[in-house]
Amino acid sequence: MLLNIHNYKSLLRIFVIFNNPIQFLFSLIFNKVPKQITLRTPIGKIEVNVRNYESLKTIFSIFCREDYFIKKDCKNTFMDVGSNCGYSSLYFLTRNKDNNVICYEPDRKNIDFLKTNLKAFRNRSSIRNVGVAVESGYSDFYLTSDGKYNSLLKMKDYDEKVTIELVNFNEEIDKCSDNNSLIIKIDVEGIEKDLIKEINFENKENVSKLIIESNDCSRHISRKHKRILVNGYVEHIIFQ
Repeated sequence: MLLNIHNYKSLLRIFVIFNNPIQFLFSLIFNKVPKQITLRTPIGKIEVNVRNYESLKTIFSIFCREDYFIKKDCKNTFMDVGSNCGYSSLYFLTRNKDNNVICYEPDRKNIDFLKTNLKAFRNRSSIRNVGVAVESGYSDFYLTSDGKYNSLLKMKDYDEKVTIELVNFNEEIDKCSDNNSLIIKIDVEGIEKDLIKEINFENKENVSKLIIESNDCSRHISRKHKRILVNGYVEHIIFQ
C-alpha cells in the first residue's frame, strides 16, 4: 500500500467512511485485525466482518479509494465475479436501495464471510459457490492462506489445491439479464482476459459496463465503449 500513490489521495476519506477511523488506522499500521468494523454508506451504517489483514486493505481500496466507483443513482444488477468476502458487493448494494448483486465465489472460507456480510441484503443478493470460466465443468483451484489471491492458474506459492465447479461466463451473463442494465465486475486473478475474449459484447446489449482488475482487456472488445483506467489497475469499460 505504501508504494501506491493513489492510496495517499484517498487517506482523508478514511475519516468519512469508517465509523472509527482511528481503529482502522491502528489496525492497518500494527496489523491488528478487528473481527468487525462499521462503515458509513449512502444508505446508512453497515457492519462488515473482516477475515484478515488483506481484507482491511481491500475494504480501503473499495470504499475509500473507490476502485469500483459507481454513482449513487446508478440502479443496476451486478454480476460480482470473484466476490471474495463480499466487500465489493457491499459497495454496490449500499450506493442505493435498488441495486441487486449476483455473487460468484468458489472459496468456501470466503463464502462464510460473504454470507455473513450480505445477510442484511438477502432480498437484493444471491450467492453461488462456483467459479466462472470460459467453459462449465470442474477444475483444480489453487488457494492462498489469505483467500485473496486464489486462482485457477497454478501459482508457485499456494497453500491448498481443491476441485471446484465452474460455470460458463457467457451463459451466466444471459441468465443475469433483466430489465435493469447489467454491470459486471471481474476479479479472477489472471483469467480476466480469457473471459473477455470469449464474449461478443455486440450481442450483450443489456451489459452497460465492465469493471475489471486489468489494464489490457479493453482492446479485446469490439463493441463501442469508453475506457477509464482507475487508480492504475482497474479498467472501467462503459458501453456507448
